[in-house]
Amino acid sequence: MNFSNCIKYSGYVAISQNSEYIAISKGNNVLIYLSKDLSLFKKYNFESNITQIIFSPNDEYILIGLYSLNKIIVKHINDENNNISITEEAFGISNSIFTPDNSYILIYNTILNRIHVISLIDQEFINKYIYNPKFIDKGICFDNNNFFLMALAERKDVKDFIGIYYLGDFSLQCHFNVNTNDLENILFTKDNCYIIVYESLLESKIFIYSINGNLLMINEAYNNNNYLGINNVIISPNGHFITASYYDNNIRIFNYMNFKLSCILKHNFEDILKENKNNKYLNVLKENNFGNFEKIDSNDLLNLNINNNNKNVFEESNILEYSFDSNYLCVKLSNFNNILYIWNINELKLLYIIIFNNKINDFKWSPNELILIIGTNNNYQYLFNIINLIILELNEENFNVNKIKWNNNGKNFILLDKYKLFIGFSNLNENNEKENDINNNNNN
Repeated sequence: MNFSNCIKYSGYVAISQNSEYIAISKGNNVLIYLSKDLSLFKKYNFESNITQIIFSPNDEYILIGLYSLNKIIVKHINDENNNISITEEAFGISNSIFTPDNSYILIYNTILNRIHVISLIDQEFINKYIYNPKFIDKGICFDNNNFFLMALAERKDVKDFIGIYYLGDFSLQCHFNVNTNDLENILFTKDNCYIIVYESLLESKIFIYSINGNLLMINEAYNNNNYLGINNVIISPNGHFITASYYDNNIRIFNYMNFKLSCILKHNFEDILKENKNNKYLNVLKENNFGNFEKIDSNDLLNLNINNNNKNVFEESNILEYSFDSNYLCVKLSNFNNILYIWNINELKLLYIIIFNNKINDFKWSPNELILIIGTNNNYQYLFNIINLIILELNEENFNVNKIKWNNNGKNFILLDKYKLFIGFSNLNENNEKENDINNNNNN
C-alpha cells in the first residue's frame, strides 16, 4: 500500500465525483490538484474568503461560494471562458448544490426561506423560487435513473409537506401533507416509484408514500414513548433492503416488494450471545495496546469493559454501509462508537465484531471489491477484506481519519483529517504490511 505525501489546507476541501480532482481553499485561493500524482491543475484567486467548494456531478464545473459577498462563482474545469457569477438579491445564502443532471444550481437562502433555481444551460430559463424548504443540507432527493423528478421536504404552518418537481423546468407536479410530527429526511426507492419518509429521533415511525401522495405504509417500532426513535435510514445498492437503525441499537430491514418488516438485527451483547449460540462464523476481534488484534471468545463479550463512550450520542448518526454487491452490511452505533459489526445479509448472520481502541470516525466499502477501509482517532489506517485485517501507519503525527472517499474505479481513495489529507494507492491483495489473519470457517 502506497500513500501520497500529506496535503495541508486551511479552509475547505472538495473531491470530484470520480476522485480525479481535489480542490482545497487557502484564504482567498482555490487550488485544484490531480489525485493521480498531486500535480497542481488549476489555481483561482477570489476577492473574499471561500465558504463552500463543490464539484458538479459530471466533474465539469466547480462551484465556489463567497457568501460574505452574497455571491457564488461557477467555473468550467476545462474552459476558461465558461464562467458564471451569481449574486443573490438578499443576504442569507447558506448552501448551494447542483442537480444530478448538471443542468441547475439550487441556492438556499435561510433569510428569505427559499431555494433559488438557476439554469446552467438554458439562457432563457426564467429564474424560479421554491419556498419553505425544511432543511438546507437534507430533506431533498432525486430519482435514481433518469434525473426526472426531485422531492423536497417543506415546512409551513407547523406542518410537513413534500413537493414533487419536474427537473425539466422545475414545475410543481404534486404537493401533499405528510403524517409526521417532525420529518427528519426523505429518500426515493431505487425504482423511483415511492418515497420513504421518517420521523425525528423522538418518533419511531417510517412512512412509504407514492409519488402522487398516497400513504401506502406506516411502521412504528414502538407504540409507546419508552424508547427513542430512528437514527438513520439507507437503501442497499441493489434496492432490495430498506434498512433503518434505531436508538435501541437494533436495525430493522424492510422488504422492498411489500414494505413489510423482514428481520431485526440486534447489537446488544446480551442479544448477540443469545441469538448466536450456534453461529460458528462469528469472530470477535479486539485491538490490544500494541496495535494488533486478538481473537477472543464471543462468550467473553459481557466481561469486556466497554462503556458508552460517546457523550454526543444524539448528535451523531449510526453509520450503515452496504458492500457494493449488497451482501454485507457494516454497522457502527453512535453510543458504542469504537465497535464495528459486519453482517452477512444473505444469511442474516453476524460475522464480525471488531473492537477498536479509538473512536471509529468513518468507513467505506470499495465500489467494486469486498475491501473495507476504516478510519479512527489515531495514525493507523485499517483495511479489511472479510479474511484479513491489515493495519497501516500513516506518516503524519496527529492525523485522524475523519472522512474516506473512494475513487469510482476503486483504484485509490482519499483520507481526510480536518486540515490534512492523504491519497492511498494499490490493491489490498498486494500488501506486505502487518496483517491479522482471521482463521475461521467462513464460506464467503
